[in-house]
Amino acid sequence: MPELPEVETIRRELRSLILNKKIKDFQVKDSIFLKKPKSKAVWRKNITSKVKDVTRQGKFLIIQLSNGLKVVIHLRMTGQIIYGGDDGAKIKIVFSDSSTLSYYDKRRFGEWYLVKNEKEIPLLCLLGADPTEESFTIDVLSNLLQKRNTKAYDFLLDQRSISGIGNIYVNEILYNAKLSPFRKTREIKADEIEQLYYSIREILNKALKARGSSVDTYLDIWGNPGKYAYQHVVYGKEGEFCAYCPNKIMRGKLSSRSIYFCPGCQQ
Repeated sequence: MPELPEVETIRRELRSLILNKKIKDFQVKDSIFLKKPKSKAVWRKNITSKVKDVTRQGKFLIIQLSNGLKVVIHLRMTGQIIYGGDDGAKIKIVFSDSSTLSYYDKRRFGEWYLVKNEKEIPLLCLLGADPTEESFTIDVLSNLLQKRNTKAYDFLLDQRSISGIGNIYVNEILYNAKLSPFRKTREIKADEIEQLYYSIREILNKALKARGSSVDTYLDIWGNPGKYAYQHVVYGKEGEFCAYCPNKIMRGKLSSRSIYFCPGCQQ
């Protein structure tokens, strides 16, 4: 699933390309993606407006329109937004200058909403702190950790605590922080919280600079893969030697997901 660095990469690209463009047409080949409203006709009638801004909340993309409505997109597992594209697109937005945005989704899990207020989308209302914002501080992280009594891995993955981080970056962050994914949040000490905070910032910033990680189907809006997968030091590295100690990277399971960690470094 595209995570914060991938979705933010798409957001930045979209904003630079479609800001102030007017939507002329909305073409849908598979209405399963239209969650609210479900009617193609209602979408076509209400979406013809200028793009006022492109923002993000967690893993959600938000295209704000000048008529007050918002197109909210969740890519889920395999959603892709390509500037241009071909006739195989499931959804296509056509602008008045004839440029297009094409949406592809092999597994058909993606979600599209056209709403006045994000609060109309239940999951969006539950999102926690954005770890890339200035308002996300060490104190904020410390307070969030103390409110929970769960494993560090589950805490970082929970979108209600910190939004946008998924399985790839949870593994990379915890390894960078030398923190076991099995550690309970209330057992994490002050100096470890500080290290965890800077690891969150560092890993996400590096991933953004590399335009995200392509380990499955993620592509940017030009159809290009992200480069951060080449910098992964623990995710998908089962059996390889740790870069800092003689141990090998292990693979385990938490919350039905594969986790990767060093049993020597991560305590």
